[in-house]
Amino acid sequence: TRRDARQASLRRRVVSRDSCPARGRSSVVQRPDERTHPTDLNRWRSCANKAGVDRLRQATMSSTTATAKKARGGSGQGLSNEAEIKAHVSKYATADDAAAWRVLATSVALLVGTLWAYFTVRAHVAAALAPALGAPLAAALATALWVVVRGLVYVRLFMVFHDCTHLSFFKSAALNRYVGILSGTPLGAPYKFWRDGHVHHHRVLGDTTIVDKSRTVFHSTEQWAAMPLWKRAGWRVIREPFLFFAVVPYAMFAIEYRFRLAAKPAEHPFLCVSHTVLPLAYLLALYAYSPAAFWAECAAHVVATTTGVVLFHYQHQVNLGFWQAGNVDRAEASIKASTYLYVPWCLKWATLGIEYHHVHHYDARVPCYKLAASHHEAPDGMWRDVNYVGPKKILVAFFHTLVDKKRERFVAFEPYYSVLRAAGLDDNYESHCADYGSAYGAAGGAKAHAQ
Repeated sequence: TRRDARQASLRRRVVSRDSCPARGRSSVVQRPDERTHPTDLNRWRSCANKAGVDRLRQATMSSTTATAKKARGGSGQGLSNEAEIKAHVSKYATADDAAAWRVLATSVALLVGTLWAYFTVRAHVAAALAPALGAPLAAALATALWVVVRGLVYVRLFMVFHDCTHLSFFKSAALNRYVGILSGTPLGAPYKFWRDGHVHHHRVLGDTTIVDKSRTVFHSTEQWAAMPLWKRAGWRVIREPFLFFAVVPYAMFAIEYRFRLAAKPAEHPFLCVSHTVLPLAYLLALYAYSPAAFWAECAAHVVATTTGVVLFHYQHQVNLGFWQAGNVDRAEASIKASTYLYVPWCLKWATLGIEYHHVHHYDARVPCYKLAASHHEAPDGMWRDVNYVGPKKILVAFFHTLVDKKRERFVAFEPYYSVLRAAGLDDNYESHCADYGSAYGAAGGAKAHAQ
């Protein structure tokens, strides 16, 4: 039929020697995952129409897996239990539309509900606290509480946006794109710009020979020593941990992304309207209605962007890292260069499972609402190579600002480095599980080290 002929033509066009090394191994188009070049993703999306999307979803994990296995004979040693991990994670690597709609509906309800709560519930909270704290302090505390909750709601919405960029939130590729564009509007995150950069991050993770611009640690100790004094002083101010995480994330989302769109309105007319004009119109309307609400909303955006970038920092810039110059085994890099981050139970509603980042990088097809189950339902000892980040590592890694390539460690600026060493918080770990006992007790730590 005409449809079958069109599908055959699309398969021949997409499954080429350059874009898919798996040619000849299967008649089904191999779906590129997040580690594939953006051009290959675009080729795949061009044929992911309504008639063929279900067939395309049956593709294997990634064409890069074959490349990684060829490279394993080089410097990479690979994972000793990769077959076990692949068999387990693949059970969760399909979207559940019912669960996705529930997560999306609750996220939108929280977004609308918190805005309503600013003008209603916040006043009641302030009135309840006024007898004990006084009216001004009670009003300030109620507003601060609202800012934090509102910021965490934005973090939750960003996790939905993040999954949509991986085409993993819904079964339909088109629905992922539409929801991704819409969910990125209030966040100031253009779908295409952010997706392309994030795809590159997944593709080069763990390879020290390729620059990953999404990292939060920019220079090595050798580069730092070779800088002229004026440049070193400038970077010392910019990369001061407290200043960096408070200012740079908000500037990136609120200013950089929107100016990039506004600079080329002819190329991205829809995104220019949806991600620049509409958010600015909303903020101006909010300011006209209530200047206090406008400033509270801006503060919530700062909380959201800071929280998101800090989470990303803890997902990769923590000792021990994964250090390999070329010939990177993607499976090994996904497990060892990503972390399992400790998040208190009261905040898990906002993070939506992104703390299980090792699972996400191993197979980005696992949606956010299945990440926790894929981790906790694994056989005992399966995650023995994962870098667990508990309270101690959270404190130390916050100050990681440079890479010591000789020691293969992240290190901090002075005086933080000396203060941490003096306090006995040196993070020269010899095991990825060095901080495991802080969350699971001494027995858990001993078990992890034994494994």
